[in-house]
Amino acid sequence: MSLPFFVAIGTTLFFGGLAIYFSSREEALKKEIAKREIIQKRRLYEIATLRAIQDRIGYSLDIERVIDTLTGSLKNLFPYSTASSLLIEPNKLVFKCAIEEQISRNFVDSVKKSMVASLSTLLGKPLPDYIEEIRSGMLPDENNKEILASFFHIPLVVNGQIVGLINVSSTRPGLYKEEDMTILYQMTGIAASALSRLREVIETEEAKLLAMIGSLSDGLLFLDANLQLTTINASAKRLLGFGEEVQLTFPDILPILAKGADISTQIKQAIAQKAPVKLDKVPLGEKIVHSIITPVFQHVEGQETIIGTTIILHDITLEENLSTLKEDFTNGIVHELRAPITAIKSGAELLLEDNTLDASQDKLLRIIDEQAKRMLSDITSLLDAAKIDAGKLAVEKKPVAIAGLMQEVVELFQPQADMKHILLEVDIPNTIPKADIDHGRIVQVLHNLLSNSLKYTPAGGTIAISAGVSRQEHLPASLTNPGVVISVRDTGVGIPKEKQIYLFSKFAQVGSNALPLAQQGTGLGLYISKGIVEAHGGQIYLSSEEGKGTTVSFTLPLAEEKAENTHLAIHSPFSA
Repeated sequence: MSLPFFVAIGTTLFFGGLAIYFSSREEALKKEIAKREIIQKRRLYEIATLRAIQDRIGYSLDIERVIDTLTGSLKNLFPYSTASSLLIEPNKLVFKCAIEEQISRNFVDSVKKSMVASLSTLLGKPLPDYIEEIRSGMLPDENNKEILASFFHIPLVVNGQIVGLINVSSTRPGLYKEEDMTILYQMTGIAASALSRLREVIETEEAKLLAMIGSLSDGLLFLDANLQLTTINASAKRLLGFGEEVQLTFPDILPILAKGADISTQIKQAIAQKAPVKLDKVPLGEKIVHSIITPVFQHVEGQETIIGTTIILHDITLEENLSTLKEDFTNGIVHELRAPITAIKSGAELLLEDNTLDASQDKLLRIIDEQAKRMLSDITSLLDAAKIDAGKLAVEKKPVAIAGLMQEVVELFQPQADMKHILLEVDIPNTIPKADIDHGRIVQVLHNLLSNSLKYTPAGGTIAISAGVSRQEHLPASLTNPGVVISVRDTGVGIPKEKQIYLFSKFAQVGSNALPLAQQGTGLGLYISKGIVEAHGGQIYLSSEEGKGTTVSFTLPLAEEKAENTHLAIHSPFSA
């Protein structure tokens, strides 16, 4: 054989060997790439599963939901016939089995039996006998003869306690490798760790909250959605007349609460209205409390669910006792003062009838008479204020002609207006209907308003008193809509903005800097006027600008025979 022949053979072998080498390398690379793709894909599934778990535990401590997420994602990681979980709950076990392949009922029973035995061994104690079983996926086939061939268990540990097991099983023997178990163990560990941290945070916050609730001076109760008492603090137990160590249920306390209010109805009302319901002066034995019933709603995934109701009991016994004591003291004092002052006034009036008095004596007696009248008026104001405070101000309503009532008051104040050179304007339509009012009390309101206007309006000013019918179309019909509206407007000194918020409070001095102390009243006029108007079901309004004057308007109910009249003149209390 010639040399070229051997060269050709060698070259062929060399390049053939290179081709085989590169071909084997390419195959190995393909296998490596495929393996990496499988690992990468599995990692992506792991990440997706962990993210789903994190989303679930981000707002919930529901271990079942976390495990459902885990088991539902396992089919993306490795094959199985069933993925199951066994959870420990009070007085029972919960077994869930997701069936992915055709198996028999005996297969599922074998998985359950294996998990119960394993969990009992891990805990070192017997488990509850009752097992709640939930199956999903394919239906078992009783003709299927496949048996449990390979499986593994992963315990779920939360805060150092085993709370359940996760199981993966298959009909194929030797299917699961150590890396499969490691993956599921890691995923379960991460989920359990997150649950443990979340539970620790919640338990810490719950302990803080319970400590805060326990230290509250107000009584606090929490009822769940089924009206079961789940929380009651020591203050509530004391207010209800129980010892701090007594364990209570809602039926135990309901009869006590029901003596002062229909508490069950109020709870239903609070839930229906989705708003707190306030109850004033609820008697609890020798105690008196102010109660607030508030519904508690949970918002999850756009759904609103009632989860319970809180009841707060604020002890106002001391305040009520002091208020009663103050009322009794005030009533006693003013009644004791009224008799001697009335005697002084009557004596002064009798002496003034003596024509033999000289000028100085006459002047002195008139001062005594005027001051006695003023003191009697102040005493009456104090009594009225005490009645308003106690909610005992009585009004005797009947149909009254407003035009006649207002004319009566205007005639009474006309001499005073003339003396101060103040123009007293009257705008009272003859067609104005009757109002359902207490004549004497409304005269008292007008007396207070006109007295204030005369005090604070300088000479040359104007006081306008007007009346009409008000109907606010944008507001719902009520006792005073439509209703009679009366306004008193003056061109007096006005009231500073910073003082206007106190005008209807007791002892408030309206524009007090404008008058000497001797001419100032008790500061009860507007407070009493407000109480009288509200006792009629009306409202009182005030608008004022310093240096330009003040307008006070109030509404009253129409008498029944005119309440439905639709052709009445409309007058707004805010038009002046």
